[in-house]
Amino acid sequence: MKTKKKKKKNPSGTSAGGPRAASAPGRPSLAGARPGASGKGPVARPGDRVIAAEFTAGAKAPDQFPPPALVEIAFAGRSNVGKSSLLNRLMERRSLVRTSSTPGCTRQVSWFEVECDDKARFALVDLPGYGYARRSKTERTQWGELIDSFLLERPTLRGVALLVDVRRGLEPDDEELLEMLATPPRTSRPPLEVILVATKLDKLPSSQHKVRLAELERIAKVKVYGFSAATGLGRVELWRRLRRTAGLVPASIGVPRPAADASPSETSSPSETSSDGDAERRNAPLDATHGGRPHEDALHGSTEPH
Repeated sequence: MKTKKKKKKNPSGTSAGGPRAASAPGRPSLAGARPGASGKGPVARPGDRVIAAEFTAGAKAPDQFPPPALVEIAFAGRSNVGKSSLLNRLMERRSLVRTSSTPGCTRQVSWFEVECDDKARFALVDLPGYGYARRSKTERTQWGELIDSFLLERPTLRGVALLVDVRRGLEPDDEELLEMLATPPRTSRPPLEVILVATKLDKLPSSQHKVRLAELERIAKVKVYGFSAATGLGRVELWRRLRRTAGLVPASIGVPRPAADASPSETSSPSETSSDGDAERRNAPLDATHGGRPHEDALHGSTEPH
């Protein structure tokens, strides 16, 4: 009588037919956006994950701005700083914000509403990139009026993340924007918090990360958050800072404020929670290819280089 041989389990996690399928080529893994994965990085907390994200509005003129609703954090930077890729990584979506190899494509302000795993909601606002030389004088003037109106008059705006290429640091255009951000708002809202982010950290050897970030902090005299959209490095740290700036605190735990970037204006407030209708509508994460994506002819997010 023949006996059946038991199949041995493969400790490597591969099946009998070969190794598990790898991610599609050319599509970056989002594993870096999931804190605590593989025992590396910060321990996961409520609010670290995004369970829903969608494009909600776009405006090419101040009279097209949507009515103020959720607390907003804006993202600004030069046309080639990788803002679109950073936003996609922060929202844990592959291509909700469009990217392009051509700088200067973004001509509008775009709103993206996000809901975290602790049900807190706020809006990320993508500002048009600046510093693109081929734009006409008229376009540059219109850009200035658009940004000036948003930054100085938007009542729900609480902070601006200023993105700079880690290899280039602050450039004259960035310094001009910092001067604008220091201007008192025209409304009764609190002064804006400025969060400096050094993008494209993966373009430098890991041995240079701390040295370069320390150098940028010495020049800017503020804490600098290193970030890589390609690997997800720095995603959790930056995300928690954005939530503090927005005044969102997880219901179960407080959010510690590191001494390096604490300020009197970083006060805590209860989380905003979704209504039953909103929670049902945003119950599942949106995929890059369908839910949350507007039609091709609708106003949409950025199209800038990685």
